[in-house]
This record gives sequence, structure tokens and C-alpha cells, in this order.
Amino acid sequence: MVWLSELGAHVGQVFVGLVFLYAGLRKLRDIDGAQIAILDYHLIPAHLARLLAPLLGGFEITIGTALIVGMRVAVPIGLLLLAIMSTAVGTALARGLNIDCHCFGEGEKVSRATLVRNAVFAAALAVNLLLRTPNPSLFAPQFLTAPLSHLLGIGSILGAIVMTIMANRTVRRSAFGASERRR
Repeated sequence: MVWLSELGAHVGQVFVGLVFLYAGLRKLRDIDGAQIAILDYHLIPAHLARLLAPLLGGFEITIGTALIVGMRVAVPIGLLLLAIMSTAVGTALARGLNIDCHCFGEGEKVSRATLVRNAVFAAALAVNLLLRTPNPSLFAPQFLTAPLSHLLGIGSILGAIVMTIMANRTVRRSAFGASERRR
């Protein structure tokens, strides 16, 4: 029956990975909306929000992919990301901000339900961390683990480079648009 609990833990990991993947893709489809949502929290300056919006989407895609393929290193990183996001939501609630979460695109206001949902995702990852044996994936046999890790690492670096280029272009477009509007 140990394999059943490990299977359940892995299914939870894959599910949270799919959630991160979806959320990241939504952010990248609407970088301007993601930037506005980040600014609405009033936690970081505008110039950092311009850079963070595409990077956050890319990071969520990377972590989601790593969780889906069964990389155990992604579990604590996913927990950390959920903790950071939950902290931002919690501070918004404590300050009485009525803002869009932008977790999965537009339309959802931050609420206690957002925190509960994040707690459920965190619990799924925590259970995975506690119950699973070192076998890294049900999708990737043991002999593929190292090459898969290397490929995902290289892909993450390339993804970060692409996200940085996209962020740079977004900042330039925003600055150009602002200078055009002033004329």
C-alpha cells in the first residue's frame, strides 16, 4: 500500500505542476495585466514590476514543468513560491486592498479563498515531500533522471534569458509609449 500513497503524492505534485504551468502561461499571454496586478499589491516599485511580470510567468512555467516531470527539487521551490504569493495575498487582505489576484488571469479578487487554495496546493506538495521515496518520477525511469535534470536546467536558463529579453522589450515599449503620450 506504500505505492498507493506515493502515487497519490505524485498525482498531487503533477496537479500543482499543471496549475503553475497554466498560471504562468496566462501571465505571459497578458504581461501588461500581470504587471498591473503586481503593482496593485503595492509591494515593489514600478520598474521592478515591469521586469517581474514576465519573469514570474516564466518561473511558474519552469516550476510547473519540473513538478510535472517529477523533479523533487521543484517541490520545495514550489512551496517557497506559494509561500511568497500567499504572503502577498495576506498583506493585501490585511491592508484592505480590493484587488485582482491575477493568479490565473483577470477576474478573481484576492480573498481568504485564495489563501485556502494556496494552502491546499502547498499541502499537496508537502505531502509529496514527506511521503515519496527518492524515485524522482513515475514518468521518467531512474536512468533518465540526470539527463532530464540537465535538460530542464538548460531549458530553465534559456527560458530565463528569453523572459529577460521579453521584459526588456516590454519596458522599452512602455517607455516609448509613455514618451509618445507626453508629446
